Amino acid sequence: MAKCAYRGKRTRKIEEKWINDNVEDEEERGRKKENLNEILKGLGEKADCRLEAIPGGEFCIFHDPDYWKAHSDEVREEFLNHLERDKEWLFIGFHLPSIKLPKTIEKELHMELAKLHGALEAEGTTFKARANMDVRKDHG
Repeated sequence: MAKCAYRGKRTRKIEEKWINDNVEDEEERGRKKENLNEILKGLGEKADCRLEAIPGGEFCIFHDPDYWKAHSDEVREEFLNHLERDKEWLFIGFHLPSIKLPKTIEKELHMELAKLHGALEAEGTTFKARANMDVRKDHG
């Protein structure tokens, strides 16, 4: 199986396209792109997706911009499974349906450049480590 294409220089192109398609104000687009530079510089190789691509596709279930639409329960469940079992919580650039975070977040959480296609519920969630979020509400 092939790795997800959300990696290396491709990440910047994907995220810049998202900004261009979703941010109308030119100044705001500029700020978002500057922020993108800082995020990618800070994350380095951690921004690269480590997951396998969907069979016949170029992205994993989280980076494919449309997969969540027909498979929201699967994407939500798989995201929560990763929270339970992964040693590092790197959810960079994920497309997510509505998500309710668990009661406790034990490890450092990275959700930079994530696109929410619903609500992110964190009421009552205790963060015992740093939470790095630059979550974008998708309007598309």
